[in-house]
Amino acid sequence: MRISEVNCLPAALLLLACQLPASAKNQQEVTRNFDRTVQLPSGRGLQIESKFGEVKVRGTASRDVVIHATIHTAAGSPARAEELAGRIRIEVDQSASGVSVRTTRSAMMDLDPGMSLTR
Repeated sequence: MRISEVNCLPAALLLLACQLPASAKNQQEVTRNFDRTVQLPSGRGLQIESKFGEVKVRGTASRDVVIHATIHTAAGSPARAEELAGRIRIEVDQSASGVSVRTTRSAMMDLDPGMSLTR
């Protein structure tokens, strides 16, 4: 798990790449995008908690936090891959202290054989 806090950041472009890797060649892949923009008030912090994949933060002159995430999943069928993608959530919360962004997943009771989560 990766938790980062950035204080006094004028703005950020936040890129998250969440992935459930394909372990076999016959896996069906699904990609889903998440895009959201929120304002980061002056003097407030940005907190990021990412459990999956890569996070990139780039400062800009704007007060906006632009969040773009790409979620990749793979499974034995398109329906299962869609189900797995639907269980990964990106939560964006604004409070008096700033903006927090975190990735979560609902319970995955039965991953396909050979599947694992990338952390």
